[in-house]
Amino acid sequence: MLKPPRAVADEQPRCGHVGASRILLASVSATLPFVRGAIGDYSAYWSSAVIGLVLVMTITGRVSVPPRGGGFLIVVALLSCAAVASSPEADAPLGSVVVTIQMIAMVGFAPLAASWIHRHRPSHIRIAAVWFTTAQTASSLAGVLQAAGLEVLGESSLYGRSPGLAGHPNTMGVMASVAILITIEGYRRQHAQRSPLRGILVATFIVNATGLLVTGSTSSMISFVAALLVYAYLRRTSALVYVVGSVTALLTLALGVTIASSSGAFASPVDRLAQVTGQTDEISTIEDRIRTVAYAWNGIVDNPLFGAGMDDASGGTFDGVVLTHNLPIRAWYQGGLFAFIAIATVYGIMIGAIIKASRRRPTDSALPVAVAAILAAFALTSAMLQQPLYWAIFSTSIAVALHSNAETSKPSVIKAVQSRVACS
Repeated sequence: MLKPPRAVADEQPRCGHVGASRILLASVSATLPFVRGAIGDYSAYWSSAVIGLVLVMTITGRVSVPPRGGGFLIVVALLSCAAVASSPEADAPLGSVVVTIQMIAMVGFAPLAASWIHRHRPSHIRIAAVWFTTAQTASSLAGVLQAAGLEVLGESSLYGRSPGLAGHPNTMGVMASVAILITIEGYRRQHAQRSPLRGILVATFIVNATGLLVTGSTSSMISFVAALLVYAYLRRTSALVYVVGSVTALLTLALGVTIASSSGAFASPVDRLAQVTGQTDEISTIEDRIRTVAYAWNGIVDNPLFGAGMDDASGGTFDGVVLTHNLPIRAWYQGGLFAFIAIATVYGIMIGAIIKASRRRPTDSALPVAVAAILAAFALTSAMLQQPLYWAIFSTSIAVALHSNAETSKPSVIKAVQSRVACS
């Protein structure tokens, strides 16, 4: 008599495979905060390795569609159509195809790969978060030292903004924001267990909060505040926590003011706001962003269906170099209507995850949803279309959020069935 085959989900992987995948994922996470500031071609090598890893997982079947994540399959199809439609219009057609393949990997397949990892190796995601936070804390600490007027590994503060070890203040601002949320969630869990790790988590929070402050990245700060509100709402945070958080923020701001008074290498948030909005003699970054969006919109009006091409050479705006600093508009301008609908689908999936999570507060999906919200908000004022380091975080967090939403809904279904049985 033949025995029925075991389900794939029930098969236990060999320890060697588990150890290798854990090390690989930890390596990616631990180096992610430093990728953009890496020396030489390391950044390109890292991006190629991550994209290659996603494609290998896809080819070998190590992907799964997360609950209510079928839209990512639509994203893959739409971006494939965008490659066909926009590449003939590009200055460098082959480059346009390559960029689109990268996007298909990181925007369409990466959430499916992250879903498979979360389903079969959930501990790997937690370990990756620890490695990322540890590495980012080192980068934030470097940023604080730069704000104090020191040079760290050849990097120093420029125009009052500290890049840390991330290569750019905006990048470090986003990474620090993610690390802060992870730290807050970690402290919440450790506080319930009265763990001695709470002191380390508080120190980690202070370093990264100060690191976010010294970047002078208004877009990162706004994105963080929006994500923090999402997190607090989904966690059903009490008023006391809001008060403690506000006091902590004020103390962190006081620390930043102290640094500013002792060094000219730090621009306060007030100074940065004045510079960004054009109230100083320096270049207004808001004005530049608006110019890129306006230029891109004119291009959309002229060619709404096919786009200008996905490569950077085709995406230059008013000066021929600066790219559109708005993800949906840039996708439409360069990739045509197919690419715009693909990005709109991604935002739709994220908004759906927030709505689903809000119906079951407090929920464990608060952290991954909030992390995804940071990247989604930041993308509205940045040129992150083809940057794998940002998509790696977004894809992982949205996949985990969709799974967490589904897992949270299970107890209520069980209780409903039990109540019906009891009544009968």
